Amino acid sequence: MARRRLRITGFARFLFAMIFIVPAAYIGASYINGEDGIENIKELVGLNETNSTQTIEEAPTNPRPSNTQEETNTSNSTIEFSSQKEQLERDLEYYKKRTVQLEQEVDDLKKKIWERDQEIARLQE
Repeated sequence: MARRRLRITGFARFLFAMIFIVPAAYIGASYINGEDGIENIKELVGLNETNSTQTIEEAPTNPRPSNTQEETNTSNSTIEFSSQKEQLERDLEYYKKRTVQLEQEVDDLKKKIWERDQEIARLQE
């Protein structure tokens, strides 16, 4: 008797990819980037609650270091939230000004490129 070959439907292939291939690719990409892929998945799923709360508290809110350690250890949550809000507002202002500066620089470079293109066209004639 001839045996029939087992066929996989399109949906079964999709499920196979979602369950096995995608997480394996994510873990591999995380390791290539120097991260711990399994730990990242645990944090995404919520299996590592104590570790994820520690990383949130330790993560800096801005690229500039904070002034003192006492600011983060205040017992009054309203003071802590207001200081965080003020810090975020200062950061927002900084990044807005920086964005304006970078946009001006881009405009200047576009103008230089246009002038150079005009000069090249003039020299080719």
